Amino acid sequence: MKTKNKLNYTLGCIISVSLYACKSLETNGGLTTNIISVPCKIRPSVKGVPEQLNTNFSAALYLGSRKEDAKNGFSYGAFSGLSAITVNPHVMEDKIDYEYDGLALSNGIAGIYDNKKINIGLALGIDMLTDKNRANWIYQGKPWIGILFGITLN
Repeated sequence: MKTKNKLNYTLGCIISVSLYACKSLETNGGLTTNIISVPCKIRPSVKGVPEQLNTNFSAALYLGSRKEDAKNGFSYGAFSGLSAITVNPHVMEDKIDYEYDGLALSNGIAGIYDNKKINIGLALGIDMLTDKNRANWIYQGKPWIGILFGITLN
């Protein structure tokens, strides 16, 4: 499968899950809006570069369906935001000879647990580098999994 087709497939899956989550709001109630950060992202091995644990800054807006009882809540939904990305020769297939922090758009789905004081969850997402080197970045549109923390806005 070509890279563009993989990206379209991944984005299609994220959109489908997001639409399902929004549709379930009609029958199950409970809309939640959070600001989240994914402080740790695990990226699988790509093109000879071993698995990566990235701890760069990220912030996103999360929209989901929430279920709760007297003390705890759980939600699932979609997020979109910005991430700082370390760009260096290793992740650019040696097409550059310098290192910098790039800006990426981050999109994905997540499940969040909260006890009315702290939100913690798991996220599955993709990052899209936004600068001129995006075509050579080995993680462009590739999925990652991460741990997230958040603040409920509503």
